[in-house]
Amino acid sequence: MFFSSLKCLRQTRVEGIVAVLSLTFLTACGPDDNYTSPELNVDKGLCYSMTPLLETLPQSKNLGRFVEVRRSCSFYTVSVHYVDKDARGRPRLEIRTKVLDGKSPFVDFFTKDRPNKITDTASYQKVVNRHGEQSLKQLRQCQQYAVELGTAKLGQNTMVMTEKAGQKVCVSVFASSKEREMYGTLYLQPRSDILMEIHYTRSSEEYWHDPDDMAELLLPIVSELNIPASG
Repeated sequence: MFFSSLKCLRQTRVEGIVAVLSLTFLTACGPDDNYTSPELNVDKGLCYSMTPLLETLPQSKNLGRFVEVRRSCSFYTVSVHYVDKDARGRPRLEIRTKVLDGKSPFVDFFTKDRPNKITDTASYQKVVNRHGEQSLKQLRQCQQYAVELGTAKLGQNTMVMTEKAGQKVCVSVFASSKEREMYGTLYLQPRSDILMEIHYTRSSEEYWHDPDDMAELLLPIVSELNIPASG
């Protein structure tokens, strides 16, 4: 069963629950483990209690020049991916909504609705909480080091803060000389139990990028989100 797999993983000092509950769903650790992951399929509506969370994402197949390539759901995240194949650097967007709290109604499926019910609900909730804490650390770091939008200095500031659609948002940008890519992320937290992120990636030979420019690029996309009411 599911949690006998977790016991085996703990014995091998692997981050057991995280590995089991990833999108790939590790399904076997020993001969007595017959856990089978249910299908998670956005197109067939098989995201279970995560399905309402999919409604927070942009519903359009096109965002300007960006074209949708796929939607996905996991045990704590829903996302939609877009790409602009014709633009220089092949820009990509990934827009995510993450569950931060294991007791959120958005994750009831994993404790109530599934055929193989989880009996150790507290352990499952801890996994979601752990992912939530990691996501919140990224948000808090952005907020801690951000300057006001329009005041960033190139080569000095990599994060800016502002407001959009009635929400406080933080935008960060960095580049990887090794991967020759630049990355930008916009964070907003409309509810205590979810975090929304807009990730931008494209090829780039430059080391420094202006966070104000990144914010100018990502802020209009906020209007495409279906931001849920605070709760």
